[in-house]
Amino acid sequence: MAKTDILNSPILIIAPHLEYPTRNGADILIDRRWRQFSSYSSEVVIIGMNTVTKYSNSVLVSQENFFNRSRSKNIAALRTLIFRTHYLYEKFITKKYIEKVNEILSRADYGFLVFSFILSTKLGEILLDLEERKS
Repeated sequence: MAKTDILNSPILIIAPHLEYPTRNGADILIDRRWRQFSSYSSEVVIIGMNTVTKYSNSVLVSQENFFNRSRSKNIAALRTLIFRTHYLYEKFITKKYIEKVNEILSRADYGFLVFSFILSTKLGEILLDLEERKS
């Protein structure tokens, strides 16, 4: 992909903690900033906790809900101990969420893939191999 083509490609934001309607500062910031950024790319797709939101030219194009819930505090804490991971990873990264990210990644060629918080980068180990997708 040429450098000039990157902004013409859709951008995918992986934000497992993002809930609509946005209430906290981090969720509001992610939604607002990437909505504005969509005027500089062909499309911005945000995968939130249980929604897929698409913006183009700073306008909401679509918002699709899918079934997913964060884990309870107790379950997330127990999984953190059992799997020796991080609490927030266990709270937000669920099987349903991973399935939705894989489904969306397989549908389009994204110029950028942005993880909204550092713990979601572990998804890279779980998702389909990105190098394999290029061929």
